[in-house]
Amino acid sequence: MSCSFSGDNSNSIPVLIGINDPSDCYCTPAYLLGTTSGDYVSNVTLGDINNTSGPAIVPYYTYFDALSTDLNEGETYTISITCGEYETDNGIAAWIDFNADGAFSASEKLGEGTGLTSFETVTFDFLVPAGSVPGTTRLRIRDVYDIIGIDACAGYEYGETEDYNVNIIEGVPPLAAFSFAGDPTVTFTDLSTGEPTSWSWNFDDGFTSTLQNPTHTFATNGTYDVCLTATSILGSNTDCNTVTIDSYLPPVADFSYTGDPEVFFTDLSLNDPTSWNWAFGDGFTSPEKNPVHTFAEDGSYYVCLTATNLLGSNTSCEFIEITGHPETPAADFTFSGDPITTFTDISANEPTSWYWDFDDGGFSTDQNPTHEFTSNGTYDVCLTASNAAGENTACKTVVITSYAAPDAMFSYSGDPTVTFTDLSTNSPESWLWTFDDGDVSTEQNPVHTYATNGTFNVCLSVTAPGGTDNYCLDITIAANQSAPVADFSYEISGLIVEFTDLSTNAPESWYWDFDDGIISGLQNPSHTYSEKDIYEVCLKSTNDAGFTETCKAIDLNTGITLQEIKNINLYPNPAIDFVTVELPENMDNLVAKLYNTTGQQVASDITITSPTSLIINTQSLAAGTYTILVHNSTQFGSISFVKQ
Repeated sequence: MSCSFSGDNSNSIPVLIGINDPSDCYCTPAYLLGTTSGDYVSNVTLGDINNTSGPAIVPYYTYFDALSTDLNEGETYTISITCGEYETDNGIAAWIDFNADGAFSASEKLGEGTGLTSFETVTFDFLVPAGSVPGTTRLRIRDVYDIIGIDACAGYEYGETEDYNVNIIEGVPPLAAFSFAGDPTVTFTDLSTGEPTSWSWNFDDGFTSTLQNPTHTFATNGTYDVCLTATSILGSNTDCNTVTIDSYLPPVADFSYTGDPEVFFTDLSLNDPTSWNWAFGDGFTSPEKNPVHTFAEDGSYYVCLTATNLLGSNTSCEFIEITGHPETPAADFTFSGDPITTFTDISANEPTSWYWDFDDGGFSTDQNPTHEFTSNGTYDVCLTASNAAGENTACKTVVITSYAAPDAMFSYSGDPTVTFTDLSTNSPESWLWTFDDGDVSTEQNPVHTYATNGTFNVCLSVTAPGGTDNYCLDITIAANQSAPVADFSYEISGLIVEFTDLSTNAPESWYWDFDDGIISGLQNPSHTYSEKDIYEVCLKSTNDAGFTETCKAIDLNTGITLQEIKNINLYPNPAIDFVTVELPENMDNLVAKLYNTTGQQVASDITITSPTSLIINTQSLAAGTYTILVHNSTQFGSISFVKQ
C-alpha cells in the first residue's frame, strides 16, 4: 500500500516511492482514560468475525490482524457491535476503508449508535459499494463515552478502538440469459448469472415485464425478438432470443341450439374466434358469442354463424324449424275466503306469467296467491295472464265484510296538561285526536298541554279494518296562568313621587323606568327627581305567562296627574317603512317619544302632522316591538307596534 512518495512527478524522471506496512497507514486513535470506567467494545460480529473481548489497556487500541472476513462487492451485510459494562451514554461507530487509501472517510462510516446502556447491542446494515478496491482493507470499531458524531481518528477521554481485516472480493456484473417454452402462451425462465437484482423484459409486441420469470401470451402469430436486461449494482447486461409463434389458426364455424320459439344458440367454433356474426334468417342479427333469439312466427329459418379471428373467417348454416308459438291466454280465476282470500288461476292457453292487482295496494306474481284484505270493502281484483303470444286481463268483484266496525270512546284527566285514554272497542289500528286548539295527535293515548284557559271540543277518530268511528267531548281548562296587565298610580310631593303597582293577574317581577336614567325592581317604589320636568314613567309587569308594559307622563312642574287618552289608532301593524298614529282628540303642544321593549328611548324620525296625528319613519329600526308615547301638559297616551 502506498502511503507516501517523494520526487518531482511533473517530469519523466524516476520517482521515489515509500512503502509502509499497511498498519502504519491508519491513524492510531488516542484516549485519555480509555476503558478505566468500563467503556469498551465487548463483541464484534461480521461474517466470519465473531470476537468477544474485554477492556483493553493503554493505548486502548487493539488491531486484531488475525481476524478477517470476506465481503463481496455489491452485496449487503449486517455488522453487530456490543458495548461494554458502563451503565449509560455509550457510543458505538464503525468504518470500512472501501477505497483502501489508509483513511476512514465520512462516506465509509457504516453507522453510529449513541446513548447506549451497558452491554447494549447495535446493528448497522451496509452495502459494499461498486468500485471498492479488491483485496485486504481495514474495519474500525470505536467505543466513545457521551459523544455524538464520533470520528475515526480523534482523541477522546473514555473508550476503546478495535481494528479488523476484511477482504473485498471483486463483484461480477450480471450476464443475462434465459430459456422459454410454450405457444402462444410462453413461459420465460431467467438463467442470468452474477446475481441480478432486477429484470426488464421486452416481448417485442408492445408489452413488457419486470418479473424474474414472467409468462406472456402473444396475440398473433409472428417472430418476436424478446430481450431480457438483467441488472445489479455492478451493472447490467442484455440477452435477446427469437420467439416464433405459429399456433394460431383460422376458425372453423360450428354451433348448436335449443328452444322453440325462444332459441338459445351456443358457439362451438374451433381455433378461438374473436368475433361472431349471427344471421337468424328473419332479418335479425347478433354479434354475441352465444345469443338468445325469439322468432316471432312459426316457420323454417336458415340460421348462419360467421366466426372470425385475425387469421380469417368461416361460416356454418343450418335450417331451424319453429313450431312452438302459443295462443294468447284467456284470463280467468276463482276465489274464496273473507278476509283471507284464496285465488285460483283457471286461465286457458297456458300462460307463463301472472300479475294480480288486489285493488288495495297489494299485488302478486304467483299463479295461485292467497291475500289478506285489511279492511272491509268492495275490491275490483284483476288478473293479467301472459305468455309469449300476448296477455289478457280478467277482473272480478271481491266483497270483504268480516271485520267489526270500531266504537270510539275515551276518558281524560288533568288541567292544563291533560292525559287522554283511548277506550275504543273492536281493535282500532289508528287514532286521530283533534284538541280544538290547532294541535292534533296520532298516538293512542296522548298527553296534551293547553296554553290558554277555555272550553275545548276534543274529538277522537278511530279506524279499524271494519271502518271508522268518531267521538267528541268538551274539555274545560281553567288552571293556566295569565300574563299581567300592567298599571300603576302615583302621588307627587315636590320632587318625590310615590308609585303604587295596580297590575292585575299576579305579576312576580316589576321593572320601572323613571325617564331620568334611574330604574327600579321594587313593586311600589318611591323616587326623587333632581329637577322639575315632565317624565315618561314606564312599568313592565312580568310572570311566567308573559309581561305587559304601560307608560304614563308625570308633570312635576304642576304636580297635576295627566289624563290618559284611550282609543289611540295605529297602522299598519306590523310595520315596514312607516307607521301612522291617530289620536281621538286634539293635543296642543304634542310631544312624542319612541321606546323599545327594554324601556330605552329610541331615536327615530317622528313627524307631527296635526294635533291629532303623527307619522313615524321605521325604516332604520331593527325588527322588534316598540311603544310610542304621546303627551302634553294635561294628557298622555301610548300604543305599541311590531317592526318587521
